[in-house]
Amino acid sequence: MEKKLNPFNSDIYLEKKFLDIKEKYDINTAIETGTFHGATTIWFSENFEKVNTVQCNKTYFDESGINIGNRQNVVRKLQDSPDFLKEILPLIDDSKTIIFLDAHWYTNPVLNELIAIKNSGKKPIIIIHDFMVPDNPSLGYDVY
Repeated sequence: MEKKLNPFNSDIYLEKKFLDIKEKYDINTAIETGTFHGATTIWFSENFEKVNTVQCNKTYFDESGINIGNRQNVVRKLQDSPDFLKEILPLIDDSKTIIFLDAHWYTNPVLNELIAIKNSGKKPIIIIHDFMVPDNPSLGYDVY
């Protein structure tokens, strides 16, 4: 029996928000840090022209490759996310790109990811997943 993969950990609000941003700003490229099982990557591939994703864990990289399959619009890398961003950002049209920062289980690379984006000189739309939202305790977040 094939397992059901749910993008964004089944957060349909986040799916809708990505589509709203895509339409409003005419976004065609999604960059994702933290491929994990590939569920969100698959969703991106169905909703964006180009998808670049990175995973630092070899086990999850291999598993996500099986789940994602041979999608022609997806480029996957086994690498640390800040290094990946340093490589990919010079190649993008920042006015047409959204970056989903979601690599946070083994280390917390968000600061280094943001530094890589800043140093690139690009100004894409950035969404950071799993962080505390002040004054809204009903929204869960990861704690390190």
